[in-house]
Amino acid sequence: MSAAVRITVDRQNPPYVEEVWGELRGATVDLIRAAFASQGGEVAFDAVDGPFAQAMHLGAGRADAAADFTITERRLNWFRFSRHYHFEELQLYTLRHGALWPGWHHFHGTVGVKTDSYAHEYLIRHHYSVPNVPVDTTARLMETLRAGRVAGVVISRVTGMALLAQSENGDLVASGPPFGPAPLALAALPEHEDVLATFNAGLSRVGGETELLSPFRPH
Repeated sequence: MSAAVRITVDRQNPPYVEEVWGELRGATVDLIRAAFASQGGEVAFDAVDGPFAQAMHLGAGRADAAADFTITERRLNWFRFSRHYHFEELQLYTLRHGALWPGWHHFHGTVGVKTDSYAHEYLIRHHYSVPNVPVDTTARLMETLRAGRVAGVVISRVTGMALLAQSENGDLVASGPPFGPAPLALAALPEHEDVLATFNAGLSRVGGETELLSPFRPH
């Protein structure tokens, strides 16, 4: 591999990826760099706002692969996937002093999700009667919740726990049990399957999840 592989990432997706003062950090950043480095390759990250922008950059040829995409039946219609490197779950988060969570069957409010995310797809497929408000970034998702425009937000359990750890006012709480477990992997268009093959070989060398995720794993 001569030229750097270009991987598009969601810049607001802690602890997987987070942009701090213009520098990308996180478990996925470290894992991808290590995997490609073990195969003699370099990585250039394309940081964007949300999974919808990642998919657009893949389709426009601005990236060779997208990181932290959940493997779903719908996405398999368009993308090829690497071996998974983490299993994730979804979680509903609400405000601490808001209404008690009654469960999906008795819920009559609106929830926020990231546009074109796994959470968005899951709600449409499994809870189609629940109105949702799609937004592009994690920050906007939290703003929508705190402004009272939605009763809760659905994001990955690990990302929610990272946000809880970073929260200064402690106003966010997990409501109900996690749901919708699914694998995370690199996604690419069919013409870039060679990138996935290289990543898979590197993943075998360096392992799956990095230790940065260990504080967020269930015990």
